[in-house]
This record gives sequence, structure tokens and C-alpha cells, in this order.
Amino acid sequence: MSTAPLSAADRARLKAALEARRAVLVAETGAQLKGSGDTRVVGLAHRLEENDDWAVADALAELDIAEVRHLVNELADVDAALARFRDGGYGECVDCGVTIAPARLVAYPTARRCVPCQEAWERKAAGPQSTAV
Repeated sequence: MSTAPLSAADRARLKAALEARRAVLVAETGAQLKGSGDTRVVGLAHRLEENDDWAVADALAELDIAEVRHLVNELADVDAALARFRDGGYGECVDCGVTIAPARLVAYPTARRCVPCQEAWERKAAGPQSTAV
């Protein structure tokens, strides 16, 4: 299935959106790691001062770690997409080399694969289906 490549204007728009998202992710990650001004972190500190409930603290700390992990993973995806821009491979499927549909890139600017290859990758990543016996 052949897809028309992105126009220069679309490429510029997507690159600008990725760069803007990267700036936001860097700021959010920094704030999350520092805990500066984040109401959830401030709330955790107050809750610990009030009742010494370490189970709550542990759960909230895990939530904070999961949020940071999510931010870092998204930042890695954005950086990889920007690297593909620099290398000239942005918009090409990393598996089969076909042009990724522009609509997919607009919806998901960090897409690495065309839809068929992404579906195959997800099936493989999910592993074999188990059957009830």
C-alpha cells in the first residue's frame, strides 16, 4: 500500500509540535523529580506530617515513580522521532520502510511503524495467546 509522503509544511508542523512537546516533557519531568510546586507531592508531605501513614506514602511514591517513568518513556519517543527527522527517516516505517500515512503521524507524531507493522509488533509483543483448558 503506497502512501503519499508528508508535505514540507506538514513536516515542519510536526517537527515544531514534537519540539514543543519535548520542552513540556522536560519541564514536567524536572518538576516531578524535584517535587517543586506539584500539589500531589505537597499533599503527600502534609499527609505524612499528619498521620505517619507509610502505606499511603508508599502508594503515592509508586504513583510518582510511574508518572516519571511515563514522562521519560514519552520523552524517549519524542527524541527518537526528532532523531529520525535529523537522519531523514521520519515518516518511514522502521520495519518495512513504507511511508507512514500522514494522518497517522498527525494523530501520533512519534509513530515508528505503519499500521500493519504496528499491529504485527503488538501481537508479537503480547506473546502467545493462552487457551483455557
